Amino acid sequence: MMLYLAKLHAEADGGYSVEIADLPGCFTEGDNLAEAIRNAEEAILCHLDGMIADGEPIPDPASTVPAAVEPGAFLVGIQVDLDKLAISNKTVRLSVTIPQRALVLIDRAAKLAETSRSGFLTQAALTYIERRSAKSS
Repeated sequence: MMLYLAKLHAEADGGYSVEIADLPGCFTEGDNLAEAIRNAEEAILCHLDGMIADGEPIPDPASTVPAAVEPGAFLVGIQVDLDKLAISNKTVRLSVTIPQRALVLIDRAAKLAETSRSGFLTQAALTYIERRSAKSS
């Protein structure tokens, strides 16, 4: 579970517009407060799914709360269950076949990087994907 900070604005018609402070471009609304908060959770999950699909890292929620908000607005923490993401960051166990020589080199590199074999392989793969993505942009 992660807690994302949302800024709710009371609208003249009685509804609420919602801006997720930690996720620029993530907005939603609701006809009432309960609906606005439900919609905010859904908007956060959709936004994070898009970021993962685009190969972007999921940002951690900010640890600081703004000192003030404009009149008619207030802050709410939106608790989001990341296991509900369509593309989850949940760890998955798998079996791969790697030549022994490559495995020895991978293990040495992982040790130097002070990480596990799985952590090293994951980071190497993500770095490769990010570089390819940057070249094709």
